[in-house]
Amino acid sequence: MTTEDWSLPNAVATDPTPRIVNQRVLIMNAAFRCAREHDGRIHASWMRDYLDMGALNKGMIGNVMSQLSNAGITERTGDFLPSAQIENRNKTKELPVRRVTDWHRFVNALMEMK
Repeated sequence: MTTEDWSLPNAVATDPTPRIVNQRVLIMNAAFRCAREHDGRIHASWMRDYLDMGALNKGMIGNVMSQLSNAGITERTGDFLPSAQIENRNKTKELPVRRVTDWHRFVNALMEMK
């Protein structure tokens, strides 16, 4: 049995810095749209279609995705795809494809942030 980790929604809901909160909300919305349009799967290269990468702290994307995984909302599928991050040397680095395992908690986390 896994322990629920609600640190992501709780941190977003109580973070006093509007810029940080807004970025996390944008990332969560992008992850949700990506999952909805890719049969419950999420990958960094697909999420970029839903994000204004110039307006985000890129390190926060990985943090949010890790927190979703740690909370048991997503899990790795075992598949890996290139990151397609064209502005640096990591464009061929492979990143995991994740799957939403708990849509109910994912939606609740989104709603708590808004």
